[in-house]
Amino acid sequence: MSLSPRASGILFAQLNAVCAGTMMAIGKEVTVQIPPQMFIALMYAIVVPVNTAWWLLTHFKLLPGLHAQEENHARAPLQLKSILWLTLHAGSSVVGIIGLWEGLTLASAAAGSLLSRLEVVVAIVLGLWLLREHFTRWHWLGFGLTAAGMVIVRWAEFSAAPVAFLWLMQSALGFGLAEFSGKVAVKYWPVPRLVVVRGWLMCAALTALWWIRVPGWPWEAQGHWPGLTAAGWGWLVASAILGPVLARNNYMLALSYLPVSQVVLLNQAQPLYAALVGFWLRAEIPAPLFYLGGLTLIAGNAVLILAREAGRRKGRGIGNRE
Repeated sequence: MSLSPRASGILFAQLNAVCAGTMMAIGKEVTVQIPPQMFIALMYAIVVPVNTAWWLLTHFKLLPGLHAQEENHARAPLQLKSILWLTLHAGSSVVGIIGLWEGLTLASAAAGSLLSRLEVVVAIVLGLWLLREHFTRWHWLGFGLTAAGMVIVRWAEFSAAPVAFLWLMQSALGFGLAEFSGKVAVKYWPVPRLVVVRGWLMCAALTALWWIRVPGWPWEAQGHWPGLTAAGWGWLVASAILGPVLARNNYMLALSYLPVSQVVLLNQAQPLYAALVGFWLRAEIPAPLFYLGGLTLIAGNAVLILAREAGRRKGRGIGNRE
Protein backbone atom coordinates (compact mmCIF):
# COMPACT_ATOMS: atom_id res chain seq x y z
CA MET A 1 0.00 0.00 0.00
CA SER A 2 1.51 3.32 -1.09
CA LEU A 3 1.21 6.38 1.15
CA SER A 4 0.12 9.81 0.02
CA PRO A 5 2.82 12.51 -0.03
CA ARG A 6 1.36 14.10 3.11
CA ALA A 7 1.21 10.77 4.97
CA SER A 8 4.78 10.01 3.90
CA GLY A 9 5.94 13.38 5.21
CA ILE A 10 4.21 12.83 8.55
CA LEU A 11 5.73 9.35 8.80
CA PHE A 12 9.29 10.58 8.14
CA ALA A 13 8.85 13.54 10.51
CA GLN A 14 7.76 11.21 13.29
CA LEU A 15 10.60 8.79 12.53
CA ASN A 16 12.95 11.76 12.90
CA ALA A 17 11.40 12.57 16.30
CA VAL A 18 11.56 8.92 17.41
CA CYS A 19 15.21 8.51 16.40
CA ALA A 20 16.35 11.82 17.92
CA GLY A 21 14.43 11.31 21.18
CA THR A 22 15.67 7.72 21.53
CA MET A 23 19.26 8.81 20.84
CA MET A 24 19.12 11.31 23.72
CA ALA A 25 17.85 8.63 26.11
CA ILE A 26 20.29 5.85 25.18
CA GLY A 27 23.26 8.22 24.91
CA LYS A 28 23.01 8.77 28.65
CA GLU A 29 23.99 5.09 29.04
CA VAL A 30 27.35 6.03 27.51
CA THR A 31 27.94 9.26 29.44
CA VAL A 32 27.80 7.40 32.75
CA GLN A 33 30.99 5.59 31.61
CA ILE A 34 32.93 8.34 29.80
CA PRO A 35 32.85 12.17 29.80
CA PRO A 36 30.28 13.80 27.47
CA GLN A 37 32.93 15.42 25.25
CA MET A 38 34.65 12.08 24.72
CA PHE A 39 31.27 10.55 23.86
CA ILE A 40 30.38 13.11 21.20
CA ALA A 41 33.90 13.06 19.72
CA LEU A 42 33.71 9.26 19.36
CA MET A 43 30.16 9.46 18.03
CA TYR A 44 31.19 11.82 15.24
CA ALA A 45 34.25 9.69 14.50
CA ILE A 46 31.74 6.94 13.68
CA VAL A 47 29.18 9.11 11.90
CA VAL A 48 31.40 11.15 9.59
CA PRO A 49 32.90 8.21 7.62
CA VAL A 50 29.40 6.70 7.23
CA ASN A 51 27.96 9.97 5.87
CA THR A 52 31.01 10.46 3.64
CA ALA A 53 30.69 6.97 2.17
CA TRP A 54 26.96 7.55 1.58
CA TRP A 55 27.70 10.87 -0.15
CA LEU A 56 30.32 9.28 -2.42
CA LEU A 57 27.97 6.44 -3.37
CA THR A 58 25.13 8.83 -4.19
CA HIS A 59 27.45 11.34 -5.89
CA PHE A 60 28.63 8.69 -8.35
CA LYS A 61 25.05 7.37 -8.82
CA LEU A 62 25.79 4.02 -7.17
CA LEU A 63 22.91 4.61 -4.72
CA PRO A 64 19.84 6.88 -4.97
CA GLY A 65 20.30 10.16 -3.09
CA LEU A 66 17.97 11.61 -0.47
CA HIS A 67 18.62 15.18 -1.61
CA ALA A 68 18.80 17.10 -4.87
CA GLN A 69 21.71 16.21 -7.09
CA GLU A 70 24.69 18.52 -6.74
CA GLU A 71 24.94 19.35 -10.42
CA ASN A 72 21.37 20.71 -10.27
CA HIS A 73 22.26 23.10 -7.45
CA ALA A 74 22.50 26.70 -8.66
CA ARG A 75 25.26 28.16 -6.51
CA ALA A 76 27.94 30.79 -6.70
CA PRO A 77 31.59 29.70 -6.93
CA LEU A 78 33.36 29.03 -3.64
CA GLN A 79 33.90 32.38 -1.96
CA LEU A 80 34.56 33.93 1.44
CA LYS A 81 30.85 34.21 2.27
CA SER A 82 30.24 30.51 1.70
CA ILE A 83 33.19 29.56 3.92
CA LEU A 84 32.09 31.95 6.68
CA TRP A 85 28.50 30.62 6.71
CA LEU A 86 29.74 27.03 6.68
CA THR A 87 32.11 27.79 9.58
CA LEU A 88 29.32 29.47 11.55
CA HIS A 89 26.99 26.54 10.83
CA ALA A 90 29.53 23.95 12.00
CA GLY A 91 30.79 26.02 14.95
CA SER A 92 27.34 26.75 16.34
CA SER A 93 26.48 23.04 15.95
CA VAL A 94 29.53 22.20 18.10
CA VAL A 95 28.40 24.70 20.76
CA GLY A 96 24.92 23.18 20.66
CA ILE A 97 25.91 19.53 20.90
CA ILE A 98 28.37 20.14 23.76
CA GLY A 99 25.69 22.00 25.71
CA LEU A 100 23.16 19.24 25.03
CA TRP A 101 25.27 16.36 26.31
CA GLU A 102 26.80 18.25 29.23
CA GLY A 103 23.25 19.10 30.29
CA LEU A 104 21.89 15.60 29.71
CA THR A 105 24.47 14.12 32.11
CA LEU A 106 22.75 16.13 34.87
CA ALA A 107 19.12 16.03 33.69
CA SER A 108 16.56 13.52 32.50
CA ALA A 109 16.29 12.69 28.81
CA ALA A 110 12.79 14.21 28.72
CA ALA A 111 13.95 17.51 30.22
CA GLY A 112 16.97 17.72 27.93
CA SER A 113 14.95 16.96 24.83
CA LEU A 114 12.25 19.45 25.80
CA LEU A 115 14.61 22.36 26.40
CA SER A 116 16.48 21.58 23.19
CA ARG A 117 13.20 22.47 21.40
CA LEU A 118 13.93 26.09 22.30
CA GLU A 119 16.22 26.11 19.26
CA VAL A 120 13.03 26.74 17.26
CA VAL A 121 12.49 30.01 19.14
CA VAL A 122 16.10 31.10 18.60
CA ALA A 123 15.95 30.38 14.86
CA ILE A 124 12.62 32.23 14.48
CA VAL A 125 13.85 35.27 16.44
CA LEU A 126 17.02 35.45 14.35
CA GLY A 127 15.00 35.20 11.16
CA LEU A 128 12.55 37.91 12.22
CA TRP A 129 15.30 40.21 13.49
CA LEU A 130 17.68 39.92 10.54
CA LEU A 131 14.88 40.07 7.97
CA ARG A 132 13.39 43.04 9.89
CA GLU A 133 9.92 41.55 9.87
CA HIS A 134 7.11 42.85 12.06
CA PHE A 135 6.42 41.02 15.31
CA THR A 136 2.68 40.26 15.40
CA ARG A 137 0.53 39.63 18.46
CA TRP A 138 0.76 35.92 17.66
CA HIS A 139 4.54 36.06 17.87
CA TRP A 140 4.32 37.75 21.26
CA LEU A 141 1.78 35.16 22.43
CA GLY A 142 4.15 32.38 21.36
CA PHE A 143 7.08 34.03 23.13
CA GLY A 144 5.00 34.46 26.28
CA LEU A 145 3.86 30.83 26.36
CA THR A 146 7.39 29.60 25.69
CA ALA A 147 8.85 31.80 28.43
CA ALA A 148 6.17 30.68 30.91
CA GLY A 149 6.83 27.02 30.07
CA MET A 150 10.57 27.53 30.44
CA VAL A 151 10.13 29.10 33.89
CA ILE A 152 7.88 26.25 35.06
CA VAL A 153 10.29 23.59 33.77
CA ARG A 154 13.25 25.41 35.35
CA TRP A 155 11.49 25.53 38.73
CA ALA A 156 10.04 21.99 38.60
CA GLU A 157 12.99 20.05 37.20
CA PHE A 158 16.19 22.10 37.62
CA SER A 159 15.96 23.64 41.09
CA ALA A 160 18.68 21.29 42.32
CA ALA A 161 20.69 21.38 39.06
CA PRO A 162 20.88 24.97 37.74
CA VAL A 163 24.10 24.16 35.83
CA ALA A 164 22.23 21.59 33.73
CA PHE A 165 19.66 24.25 32.83
CA LEU A 166 22.42 26.63 31.69
CA TRP A 167 24.07 23.90 29.58
CA LEU A 168 20.75 23.16 27.88
CA MET A 169 20.17 26.88 27.22
CA GLN A 170 23.58 26.88 25.52
CA SER A 171 22.39 23.92 23.46
CA ALA A 172 19.24 25.74 22.34
CA LEU A 173 21.20 28.86 21.39
CA GLY A 174 23.83 26.86 19.51
CA PHE A 175 21.38 24.69 17.58
CA GLY A 176 19.09 27.66 16.87
CA LEU A 177 21.99 29.59 15.35
CA ALA A 178 23.03 26.43 13.46
CA GLU A 179 19.55 26.07 11.98
CA PHE A 180 19.46 29.70 10.89
CA SER A 181 23.01 29.71 9.46
CA GLY A 182 22.36 26.38 7.76
CA LYS A 183 19.44 27.91 5.84
CA VAL A 184 21.81 30.57 4.52
CA ALA A 185 24.66 28.10 3.88
CA VAL A 186 22.53 26.00 1.50
CA LYS A 187 22.46 28.99 -0.85
CA TYR A 188 26.17 28.39 -1.41
CA TRP A 189 26.53 24.65 -0.77
CA PRO A 190 24.47 21.70 -2.06
CA VAL A 191 22.91 19.87 0.89
CA PRO A 192 24.82 16.56 0.52
CA ARG A 193 28.21 18.30 0.42
CA LEU A 194 27.23 20.67 3.24
CA VAL A 195 26.35 17.72 5.49
CA VAL A 196 29.67 15.99 4.80
CA VAL A 197 31.94 19.04 5.18
CA ARG A 198 30.07 20.19 8.30
CA GLY A 199 30.52 16.71 9.79
CA TRP A 200 34.28 16.70 9.23
CA LEU A 201 34.64 20.20 10.69
CA MET A 202 32.60 19.20 13.74
CA CYS A 203 34.58 15.98 14.19
CA ALA A 204 37.88 17.88 14.10
CA ALA A 205 36.64 20.57 16.50
CA LEU A 206 35.14 18.09 18.97
CA THR A 207 38.28 15.95 18.97
CA ALA A 208 40.48 19.01 19.53
CA LEU A 209 38.30 20.22 22.41
CA TRP A 210 38.38 16.76 23.97
CA TRP A 211 42.19 16.73 23.81
CA ILE A 212 42.40 20.24 25.28
CA ARG A 213 40.17 19.21 28.17
CA VAL A 214 41.94 15.88 28.75
CA PRO A 215 45.60 16.30 27.67
CA GLY A 216 47.58 13.25 26.55
CA TRP A 217 46.56 10.10 24.76
CA PRO A 218 43.30 8.50 25.97
CA TRP A 219 44.88 5.15 26.86
CA GLU A 220 47.35 6.86 29.20
CA ALA A 221 44.53 7.91 31.53
CA GLN A 222 42.12 4.99 31.12
CA GLY A 223 42.41 1.38 32.22
CA HIS A 224 41.33 0.29 28.74
CA TRP A 225 40.66 2.63 25.85
CA PRO A 226 38.42 4.53 25.94
CA GLY A 227 36.96 3.22 29.21
CA LEU A 228 33.80 1.71 27.67
CA THR A 229 32.30 -1.70 28.34
CA ALA A 230 31.01 -3.85 25.50
CA ALA A 231 27.49 -2.64 26.26
CA GLY A 232 28.75 0.95 26.26
CA TRP A 233 30.21 0.48 22.77
CA GLY A 234 26.83 -0.85 21.65
CA TRP A 235 25.00 2.19 23.04
CA LEU A 236 27.61 4.47 21.44
CA VAL A 237 27.19 2.97 17.96
CA ALA A 238 23.39 2.97 18.34
CA SER A 239 23.46 6.65 19.35
CA ALA A 240 25.59 7.54 16.33
CA ILE A 241 23.33 5.68 13.89
CA LEU A 242 20.03 6.86 15.42
CA GLY A 243 20.98 10.53 15.74
CA PRO A 244 23.17 12.10 13.06
CA VAL A 245 22.43 9.35 10.48
CA LEU A 246 18.80 8.17 10.72
CA ALA A 247 17.23 11.19 12.43
CA ARG A 248 18.89 13.66 10.07
CA ASN A 249 18.03 11.72 6.92
CA ASN A 250 14.41 11.21 8.03
CA TYR A 251 14.22 14.97 8.61
CA MET A 252 15.45 15.66 5.08
CA LEU A 253 13.02 13.10 3.64
CA ALA A 254 10.15 14.73 5.54
CA LEU A 255 11.11 18.09 4.01
CA SER A 256 10.75 16.58 0.54
CA TYR A 257 7.04 15.98 1.26
CA LEU A 258 6.01 18.73 3.69
CA PRO A 259 6.80 22.43 4.27
CA VAL A 260 9.54 23.05 6.84
CA SER A 261 7.06 24.61 9.30
CA GLN A 262 4.98 21.42 9.39
CA VAL A 263 8.06 19.23 9.82
CA VAL A 264 9.35 21.35 12.70
CA LEU A 265 5.90 21.34 14.29
CA LEU A 266 5.63 17.54 14.08
CA ASN A 267 9.13 17.24 15.53
CA GLN A 268 7.86 18.79 18.77
CA ALA A 269 6.87 15.23 19.72
CA GLN A 270 10.55 14.41 20.27
CA PRO A 271 10.46 14.89 24.11
CA LEU A 272 7.66 12.32 24.36
CA TYR A 273 9.84 9.58 22.85
CA ALA A 274 12.83 10.64 24.96
CA ALA A 275 10.65 10.40 28.08
CA LEU A 276 9.34 6.93 27.17
CA VAL A 277 12.79 5.48 26.47
CA GLY A 278 14.26 7.23 29.53
CA PHE A 279 11.57 5.66 31.71
CA TRP A 280 12.18 2.23 30.15
CA LEU A 281 15.96 2.35 30.63
CA ARG A 282 16.34 4.22 33.94
CA ALA A 283 12.81 4.67 35.34
CA GLU A 284 13.13 8.45 34.85
CA ILE A 285 9.95 10.17 36.04
CA PRO A 286 9.91 13.98 35.78
CA ALA A 287 8.23 16.11 38.45
CA PRO A 288 4.44 16.60 37.97
CA LEU A 289 4.76 20.31 37.13
CA PHE A 290 7.26 19.42 34.43
CA TYR A 291 4.39 18.17 32.26
CA LEU A 292 2.50 21.46 32.60
CA GLY A 293 5.65 23.41 31.74
CA GLY A 294 6.41 21.10 28.83
CA LEU A 295 2.94 21.45 27.31
CA THR A 296 3.08 25.24 27.73
CA LEU A 297 6.52 25.45 26.12
CA ILE A 298 5.54 23.26 23.17
CA ALA A 299 2.30 25.23 22.73
CA GLY A 300 4.38 28.40 22.54
CA ASN A 301 6.66 26.82 19.94
CA ALA A 302 3.62 25.74 17.91
CA VAL A 303 2.16 29.26 17.95
CA LEU A 304 5.50 30.74 16.84
CA ILE A 305 5.90 28.21 14.01
CA LEU A 306 2.35 28.79 12.73
CA ALA A 307 2.68 32.58 13.04
CA ARG A 308 5.96 32.47 11.13
CA GLU A 309 4.41 30.39 8.35
CA ALA A 310 1.38 32.69 8.17
CA GLY A 311 3.72 35.68 7.81
CA ARG A 312 5.60 33.98 4.97
CA ARG A 313 2.37 33.14 3.13
CA LYS A 314 1.21 36.73 3.52
CA GLY A 315 4.55 38.00 2.21
CA ARG A 316 4.37 35.69 -0.81
CA GLY A 317 0.80 36.85 -1.49
CA ILE A 318 1.84 40.51 -1.46
CA GLY A 319 4.81 39.72 -3.72
CA ASN A 320 2.55 37.92 -6.21
CA ARG A 321 0.10 40.83 -6.34
CA GLU A 322 2.95 43.24 -7.05
